[in-house]
Amino acid sequence: MRLLPIAFFSILATACTTVTSPTDQASGADNSGRCVTYEIYEDKADEWRWRKISGGKITSTPGQPYSTKSNAMRAATTDSTSDCDTFEYVTK
Repeated sequence: MRLLPIAFFSILATACTTVTSPTDQASGADNSGRCVTYEIYEDKADEWRWRKISGGKITSTPGQPYSTKSNAMRAATTDSTSDCDTFEYVTK
């Protein structure tokens, strides 16, 4: 097994850091541009579901119902990949 020099790891760590502009830092915005909204709603069968909305379009749904609102929220939270994602309860 070959050992890589420590300099390699410092270069790798530098390449993986996220760079944000001062305006992004001031506004608290996520620079990934991938912030989405999750809507948690009750369907016609009185079961709970969620949908992911990005750019005004539904981009993902779970394909299965959840028996409680909290279970649907937990599933949506698990699907979330960004700190800037928002979660909304939608009423009938």
